[in-house]
Amino acid sequence: MADVILIYPELQEGERMGRMLPLSLLYPATPLAEKGYHVEILDQRVDRNWPETLRGLLQGDEVLCVGVSSMTGSQIEGGLAASRIVKENSPETPVIWGGVHPSILPEQTLVHPWIDAVIVGEGEETLLQTVEELAARNQLSKIPGLCLLSEGKPVSGGRRPPLDLNSFSPLAYHLVNVRHYTRPILEGPSEEWIALLTSRGCPYGCTYCYADAFHHRRWTALTPERTLEEIERIIRDFSIHHLFLFDDNFFVDTGRVEEICRLIIERRLPVKIHNANWRIDSILTFDPERMSLLKAAGLEKVFVGVESGSDEVLSRIGKGFASAEILEANRKLTRAGIEPVYAFMTGFPFESRTDTKATLRLMDTLLSDNPDAQIPGMSLYAPFPGTPLYEECLRRGMKMSGTLEGWSAISYTEPNLNGFDSRDQRYFHRTALFSQFLDSKNLYRKGKIKNLFFFLVAGFARLRVRLGLETLVPERFILSYSKWRRRNK
Repeated sequence: MADVILIYPELQEGERMGRMLPLSLLYPATPLAEKGYHVEILDQRVDRNWPETLRGLLQGDEVLCVGVSSMTGSQIEGGLAASRIVKENSPETPVIWGGVHPSILPEQTLVHPWIDAVIVGEGEETLLQTVEELAARNQLSKIPGLCLLSEGKPVSGGRRPPLDLNSFSPLAYHLVNVRHYTRPILEGPSEEWIALLTSRGCPYGCTYCYADAFHHRRWTALTPERTLEEIERIIRDFSIHHLFLFDDNFFVDTGRVEEICRLIIERRLPVKIHNANWRIDSILTFDPERMSLLKAAGLEKVFVGVESGSDEVLSRIGKGFASAEILEANRKLTRAGIEPVYAFMTGFPFESRTDTKATLRLMDTLLSDNPDAQIPGMSLYAPFPGTPLYEECLRRGMKMSGTLEGWSAISYTEPNLNGFDSRDQRYFHRTALFSQFLDSKNLYRKGKIKNLFFFLVAGFARLRVRLGLETLVPERFILSYSKWRRRNK
């Protein structure tokens, strides 16, 4: 039977890039497994009968604890459902929450009757020490990084010092079925990609981002040699050659990036790299020679958080660059043959319709200048607790939740705009829907006729951007039809 059960809750809205490895569980599970503890990882996305599986794991020998990892949003719902099952079937088993949301709001999380403790920040050392103390039946109140209730009041063991990624052992991939987390590359069904983390954190201060509140602008990374060891292991053990980088900001140390590329080339590793997060201002520092190095090492696709086409909004969310620099960086990527995926948001608390129109025009220009650019559309701004922009939302009258259940309703596809009037809410929601149709590459389906149809749909949408007619959204009927088809399959 399991000593420790770790649960990855379902994401109700799904994952745009497919089901990722539950890295937030694999990292803390690895040192536990090394110490000889039997760890069971229960992923609600994979095990559709997870309630029965969980009840079965709780039977028999004593389970030392159950851990739940959660971000702000719909994951909280699945985490609470699992916590309830634990308390109904094994009331004495401690339920410990960790991840971004509990770390930022530990006291509010602890108030919930199904939760006994919260790990604040990185959990590898904290969870290991907690499990060891539970096994020895010792007190937990002085463990750094752990918060719990004592006589109804939160008690913390203090902040744990930052961790060095290079001190971690290689991930215990044997704790999951890796094939549940690979995704096919479009070029061929035999090619798959998998998520890889080579660094944590980001030193920049975008006012909407969780990283500042969670990592406190600290960035830590694997050395180039250690990064290559991880890549070679994935190729050797799983025959996977496409890597989806999960780093918050891969390009913080450009010298490190160049050394990783040189090592890949020297060792002739057959690898392709996708989703490397790259800032606009960093792209502008790369000359053609260094761009060629990236390309030669297999960098295929980068993820660029642009967020807005309005210089006013870009300034207020702390991006550190302007729209003219975005266009220049796009041209650089075009010449280098590196495909960018641009991320945008709308519905910031101070955003006007003029700002949103500027964003749509920028999206259109980026696609015109770079036919290989990909723009999935605009997300709707979701206020993360602990961020500067969240505090501004409160000052502007947005009503935020005081409970875990309330935070589970935060959405990335539906409006969180209760500080706007109803007309503005409809506008931001409609333009977010409309923006999904600007890039025909997002809409491709099997069959030439379908692709021709969506090519024409995208062309019509971009024409309306140029004419300022973005509020007319006949495309929503396509979305409604698609949802109806999925429900009735």
